[in-house]
Amino acid sequence: MSQDIELSTLYVELDCLLDTRLSLIAEYGEKAVEIALQKGYLTRLTDSFEGIDPEDYKRVYEQRNKSLLKNAIVTPIINMVRSFVIETIKTSTNSPFNLRPNVVVNAYPYVLNSEEEEVLLSIIGIALDGACDIRLIYKPMEDILPSMVKTAYSVMIMYRYDLWAEYHAQKKHFEKVICPDVTVIGPQLYFNGLPKIEDLSKIDNNKNPFQYLEECFKPIINLITYPASFFSVNINDGNTEGFTFKTSS
Repeated sequence: MSQDIELSTLYVELDCLLDTRLSLIAEYGEKAVEIALQKGYLTRLTDSFEGIDPEDYKRVYEQRNKSLLKNAIVTPIINMVRSFVIETIKTSTNSPFNLRPNVVVNAYPYVLNSEEEEVLLSIIGIALDGACDIRLIYKPMEDILPSMVKTAYSVMIMYRYDLWAEYHAQKKHFEKVICPDVTVIGPQLYFNGLPKIEDLSKIDNNKNPFQYLEECFKPIINLITYPASFFSVNINDGNTEGFTFKTSS
């Protein structure tokens, strides 16, 4: 008698698979990109860039559309997704569990036509060696309810995980359902500006601020943060290996 297949699902935002931040900076001109890279774009701790008004950047990013995807290059997050797929298959092979890897890509807020969706699914499928099912969804963070997360996903990769958690905390959704077994991966960024010295002084000397943040989140989600370079174009040694997603005008 065959075992029932159990899906192990990873949720990832298109904004994590593609470096839409650098793509937006390019809207300010090639010089802006050059300056950003020279000033430590890959090691940044905030999404603030020299010569670009932060409020203007925030406004443009919040209003982003698929034109921003035209020159957006894949990030190392694709390797993280590939590792998830490989490890899930290994676990299924070497254990009594019949697990099948599944990847859900949230394209929000980019409205793609059917042809673009097919192209996107195809190139992600190639990047993942065709080893799993891939599905596109289009959902704002308000619709990604903790109750859904708990039952649907093993891992979530989100850029602004803080906004998602804050929204559902304010709506008291975490009072009904918590997801401590779901791993949520996000960037090591200070989204509200660099912390003040007095704030850092409250943290145990044996922990950095992001380790402290991860501990604070543990009651509701298993937060793990990675350097911003994981969510940025891979330009180490001039390497930009990966795909660039093209959209129609």
